[in-house]
Amino acid sequence: MKKPPLFVLLAAIISCLTTTTPLQADPPTEPILRIEAGMHAAAISRIAIDAENRYLVTASRDKTARVWELATGKLIRTLRPPIGGGDQGNLQAIAISPDGTTIACGGFTGYEWEKSFVIYLFNFQSGLLKSRITGLPGPIFYLIYSKDGKYLAATLGGKSGIRLFRTSDYSLVAEDKDYGGSSFGADFDTSGRLVTTSYDGYTRLYEIRMESLSPLKILAKRKLHRTRQPHRVAFSPDGSKIAVGFIDSTEVNVLSGKDLSHLLSPNTTGVKDGNLKCVTWSTDGRFLYAGKGDPGPFIIRKWSDAGKGGYKDLKASNYGINQILPTKDGGIAFASVGAEFGVFGSDDKRQIYQSSPNADFRRNFKGFLISKDGTTLRFSYEIYGKSPAEFSIANRLLQPKTLNDLAVGLQKPIMSDIRLNITDWEFKTNPKIDGRELNLNKHDGSRCLAISPDSKAFLIGGYWHLYLFDWKGERKWSVPIPGMASAVNISGNGNLVLAALGDGTIRWYRMSDGKELLAFLPHKDRKRWVLWTSSGYYDCSEGAEELIGWHVNQGKEKEAAFYPVARFFEQFYRPELITEVARTVDTDKTVLARLGEKERVNMETAIKLPPKLTFVSPRSGEVLDREDITIKLMAEDMGGGVDEIRLFHNGKATFEETRGLKLIPGGKFIEKAFSVQMVEGLNLFTALAFSKERIESHPAEMTLTFRGVSKESDLHLILIGINRYKNPALNLNYAEPDALSIRDFFASAQVKRLFGRVYSYNLINEKATKDNFKKLFAEVKEKARLQDTVLFYMGGHGDIVGSEWFFIPHDVVTPEVEESVQKGGISMKEITETVKGFRAQKVFIVIDSCKSGRIVTAMSGFRGYEDRKVLIQLARSTGTYILSASTDQQFASEVKELGHGVLTYVMLEGLKGKAGEKKVTVEGLIHYVKNRLPELTEKYRGAPQWPVSWGTGMDFPLVVY
Repeated sequence: MKKPPLFVLLAAIISCLTTTTPLQADPPTEPILRIEAGMHAAAISRIAIDAENRYLVTASRDKTARVWELATGKLIRTLRPPIGGGDQGNLQAIAISPDGTTIACGGFTGYEWEKSFVIYLFNFQSGLLKSRITGLPGPIFYLIYSKDGKYLAATLGGKSGIRLFRTSDYSLVAEDKDYGGSSFGADFDTSGRLVTTSYDGYTRLYEIRMESLSPLKILAKRKLHRTRQPHRVAFSPDGSKIAVGFIDSTEVNVLSGKDLSHLLSPNTTGVKDGNLKCVTWSTDGRFLYAGKGDPGPFIIRKWSDAGKGGYKDLKASNYGINQILPTKDGGIAFASVGAEFGVFGSDDKRQIYQSSPNADFRRNFKGFLISKDGTTLRFSYEIYGKSPAEFSIANRLLQPKTLNDLAVGLQKPIMSDIRLNITDWEFKTNPKIDGRELNLNKHDGSRCLAISPDSKAFLIGGYWHLYLFDWKGERKWSVPIPGMASAVNISGNGNLVLAALGDGTIRWYRMSDGKELLAFLPHKDRKRWVLWTSSGYYDCSEGAEELIGWHVNQGKEKEAAFYPVARFFEQFYRPELITEVARTVDTDKTVLARLGEKERVNMETAIKLPPKLTFVSPRSGEVLDREDITIKLMAEDMGGGVDEIRLFHNGKATFEETRGLKLIPGGKFIEKAFSVQMVEGLNLFTALAFSKERIESHPAEMTLTFRGVSKESDLHLILIGINRYKNPALNLNYAEPDALSIRDFFASAQVKRLFGRVYSYNLINEKATKDNFKKLFAEVKEKARLQDTVLFYMGGHGDIVGSEWFFIPHDVVTPEVEESVQKGGISMKEITETVKGFRAQKVFIVIDSCKSGRIVTAMSGFRGYEDRKVLIQLARSTGTYILSASTDQQFASEVKELGHGVLTYVMLEGLKGKAGEKKVTVEGLIHYVKNRLPELTEKYRGAPQWPVSWGTGMDFPLVVY
């Protein structure tokens, strides 16, 4: 058997929603972690286009609706109805009013708390939820407005039929409940007639007569085939013909627009399997289109002469087509089950194509490899195992691979065993052991299999669940999954189950009880990734913090809020917690309890919303003649209080905060003023507010232009290098020469073309005391001007006490004693406040230091690792660029052959021109270091060293040639 038909799977969902889901009065208040990568993360169920063809709207099973600019494919906004667990919130239908003012969407929506299904009506301009249509007995599978915008028709699941609403007040005006199956298609013609399809086999044609006692009059009702189930339906532009596609056939029918009599069946030669379920006409009626469903190839067939002529197949998608609609210019728009949509022009060329940013694990369960402990894995970004890559939790290393690369230490899933006779498991609904059917949930099916290394258990990956069975075939547990399972595997030590899922994630489950522990999302750009625990504690690569976030329901009559995890950095960025979860196979809550910590935010209750922040004065866009100005900001308390307001000028934290938070009478609004000095030309100001729980607001932005004279920029080098410590056991080899080599480079003639003057502040060896640090910081704070550049280099030892990182000065002799480090060390908090205090907007910090707790290893030629969170927090809070020698799981290498620490050696290579032809910017240099440093360390040390970087300021040049 093939995979369960769509209507069977949908029946299963309806059954679950109507019989087993616990009911409640309101949507859940607990925040729900969702994927958000600027595109749908699951199948696009439906699309709609406004009458003027300005906008395309999409509805998805990822529980969002999105508005796109039709001409460009640019995302305008995302709409978020209230959602719940499982399929609660899965959107199956969408429509946009002909005038483009209202967007209606629905699906498996609202039942969890309404006891009936709901259609949500959004204001197009604001994106706010303005109204709801409640009381529907079945899920909403299709929505469509009449051409004049007076009516909205909804087709429903089960045997619930159709409903017709008057758009002046969205009241119910007509209904037909006499349906024997779900309805997935409807269309209006220009005269207001309505045609629908149903899985009871019938196509129905209606006339709307509001003055009649029966406003929805059936003109014709026809079952074209004894068993076939019509899916989509479309009127020809003049209403004389109706096209019908079927879910269970490759046939397409063209019917009479008067009585539904059969007129013709277009040529479907070559379309052997699956269906041509989606149909539409060109706007002039000359061409008929039908879209291919699973299995591929996923073409859209275009017939000439209204379906009577020859055909042309358009290669549209990598997935089954879910809907096709005509565009005014003679083309079509389409959407697929693979979270793709596109637009063809009248010349049959694909003009726009938007695809899912998620990895596609399908058709490659043999290539889903894992290490014995389950913490390293190989997967593929593309279907059929194309573009393989490996990821390691231990060092957070994501590496591209080729199909010929050996997978050392990684094991394929075991899919056969002479001791276990498991059959019918590949894409079937009735997997068996020794001929006995396994106990899967009703209407689920089997897609993939993995047998435990000891042959005592096996795992079935299904459409909706994972199942673990013992060797006898007794089900030990099942857990729901957010996307169909494409591949599964069991770790060699028997502790972990891994599943590659249809939502683009790979997830770790505990073998003993099926508890989800971790999830990993690799972006298709092959660079960004996010790794998180079941409670939302996360780690990520640079720039990936926006890929997931918290969906927060705000009641059943209001649109939901959404906050990227970046807004929760201070509470939820916990890379060390993820490492411990992977090591111990315990949940994050158990690990936190063992560490004596409570959860950072109580996720059992709603997140208290962060403040809403606005600029009060000046007005954005103003052109000013004065250099010194005062900027006023106002934060509105949205329930979480106001703890702090930050202002960034061209990406850098402002030099001074002249006044504290000022409470405006009434208690809901907080005002803060900043005195700033502008630079010549365009000035970008960005502000953030923090709640009492340290949740960040959405950023507020303002631009101002200063008409002044451009000033020459100077370079300030803060160079700290300690080879000789007061305690000789701490001595290093290259910290001093590394610092001085940077000084020498920037003192050379080739750099002075860019900077007027180069100031060098050196603390080398015995001079690097805490008192001298403070004096140096004060001097730079006084000298560095707004237009200047600061490069801050630190080479030496570092250590962590509690959660605070400290640089170890020359005169700290017992770094193994925490009190000694706290008293004599330079804390990252002090460094952060110092950098904040610099007026200079262009700051680059390089940290090449080790932990004194690693003295033995350090003396053998390595430097220790920094706490990566400390570095990132410094960059985020100050608006600077940070580059660190190694990841928090590695040591920074010193190589005798190079005469330097490898980081400094590579930096100098880049500065001398290898990081840019005509100029080297800080971003270009970081990019060069991140690619070159692993190559050199592998050459000299036998293993690559991976630097850490983070940047939140604006890019700026360091060298011009």
